[in-house]
Amino acid sequence: MKTGVKDIAVYSLEFRQLLYKAIELYGGNKTGVFVLSIPDYGYTPFGASNRATISAEINEYNRINREIANELGVAYFDITPISREAISKPEYLASDQLHPSGEMYARWVDLMFSSNGIKISTTSVSGVGENDEVTVYPNPATNLAHFHIPNGATEIAVYDSSGIKVFHAETGFSNDFSINVSGWGPGIYFYRIKNAGETVYRGKLIIKQTGW
Repeated sequence: MKTGVKDIAVYSLEFRQLLYKAIELYGGNKTGVFVLSIPDYGYTPFGASNRATISAEINEYNRINREIANELGVAYFDITPISREAISKPEYLASDQLHPSGEMYARWVDLMFSSNGIKISTTSVSGVGENDEVTVYPNPATNLAHFHIPNGATEIAVYDSSGIKVFHAETGFSNDFSINVSGWGPGIYFYRIKNAGETVYRGKLIIKQTGW
């Protein structure tokens, strides 16, 4: 079956490969990986004229990504119904009348936290003791994100949801340090911290707009 932009069979194959890669990059720990459904832009002014076709295609893509996520035991969050509320809530759209606004991102984050998929503190994927955890607070953050790591950090990198590195530093940190995130856009970010013993810690950092 072929639908819209990408053939369903191709999408299924490529999505599965991407999800396997995400699990691999997180050290094989599936609890550190999650899947979001595809938002429906047919419910925006940009896609309104072709809403029925767009929604049908997105439903099919979401059927595939949900089935694969469930098969691999990865958390799945269905944000599509929230995206469809944009038809009656213009505040859910950015100024281009297509992309989600900070308010819609906030709804997505609320959904994720009300489910069982998001954990703030994460233990090392390298298998250090139970008490050796990275703590991030506040999370969600708006201005400063504070980190606590028991053995101190030698390197930290933060990536946005598309994999672009937005922060990197290599120096001797204390056990407690902060990052100014006030200029970052709202959304979900991923940190990678290495300590002096070469242990690597990974986790999620949520950025929200002031006033959420």
